[in-house]
Amino acid sequence: MTEQIIDYTPEYWEKRYKEKLSELDTNNPTPSLKELLGSEYFSETGKIAIIGCVLCQDVTRFAQNNYLVTVITPSQSVINQTRKKVRKLKSVIETIYLDLFDLPGRLLHKFDYLVEYSLSTEIHPDRQLEYFDNIQKLIKPGGFLIIFLQISKNFKNDGPPYPVDIQKLENHLKENFKLIESKPKPTPKPENEFNQLLMVWRKFLV
Repeated sequence: MTEQIIDYTPEYWEKRYKEKLSELDTNNPTPSLKELLGSEYFSETGKIAIIGCVLCQDVTRFAQNNYLVTVITPSQSVINQTRKKVRKLKSVIETIYLDLFDLPGRLLHKFDYLVEYSLSTEIHPDRQLEYFDNIQKLIKPGGFLIIFLQISKNFKNDGPPYPVDIQKLENHLKENFKLIESKPKPTPKPENEFNQLLMVWRKFLV
């Protein structure tokens, strides 16, 4: 694959956020979230990081189920949107504005769960594994990585959005995680021309 240098600046993320807002923001939680919250993977509450989230109803759903929620995003607009939508909640939701390629620092091994909402499709394939390496360091040993991955035949290497090589990603994550579940799921907006793959990984204890 031809290397493509992209500077993932705050301006880049703000532009992509505004371009995708209408299709990503929704007043309904991700359809498979309720099922996940009732599964064995979420048998205990704990600290959960949500990466790049613009699905604020999911943030509130986790908070209402007694999880300590931290939203991590490179977009200030996402921070503002999240704060606005959760203002009336009694739960405390932390928002962190960070460069996703400059992790983990103080967030090392902080979270029991980490949810990734297809932000990887906004990153060129040459840097996708670097991105996953960064975010997986935030998870405690024994913790869970939940990936909602958008897949479409229309995703091209000259994106964004970009395709994600599922087999390559699985082979890479298997160095530190065990794949618990991988199956297609309904999308938040069925009329969109993409499929959604849910992947649940558990980090090795050692």
